[in-house]
Amino acid sequence: MFSFEEIYKELGEVVALKTLKSWAIKIEKLTDRKFQRRYAKNTANHTYSYKVFSRGDLLDFKQLILLRKEHVLLDEAIELAFGSEEWKKFQANKKELLEMKQDLKSLLELSKEIIADNSYLKQKIEAMEKR
Repeated sequence: MFSFEEIYKELGEVVALKTLKSWAIKIEKLTDRKFQRRYAKNTANHTYSYKVFSRGDLLDFKQLILLRKEHVLLDEAIELAFGSEEWKKFQANKKELLEMKQDLKSLLELSKEIIADNSYLKQKIEAMEKR
């Protein structure tokens, strides 16, 4: 298991330690990944927790850094590097659903326009028939 400092050194210090910590928080918010926590007591005998990382987590952090170097947006890079296959499928389905909703809204607007056009044409035909 690796601490933040060990991960920082393993990554070659290419990003700040504070950045790694904020990324870890964001990773847990955006994906289904939860890092392992360990507990310890400080000198005042208060318990605190800290995150530790596996070798797999280290490899995913390396992938995240590579994606960032390729100018991939952080949220997208996190999803690609840390999201599980099930989570990625869920996100793809969610995106597809949003696209379908947008398509449905467009179709509804189009049908409203067609109905309005039909109504207008019907009035014109009736006016012509009365002449």
